Amino acid sequence: MNTARVDELIKVDRRVKLKEISLKFDIPKTNVYEIVHDKLGYRKVSAKWVPKMLSEY
Repeated sequence: MNTARVDELIKVDRRVKLKEISLKFDIPKTNVYEIVHDKLGYRKVSAKWVPKMLSEY
């Protein structure tokens, strides 16, 4: 359940910080990190969250 909400938040604001997500949903920052990096597959590029697998186009 948290995964979908975190994903939606990141899609709305790609510059959101892990700490902001943690405070908004009242979940530990370590859990937010696991959701964002491991489950959703995002990483930071130029202060924006982007999927790890980028297409050629």
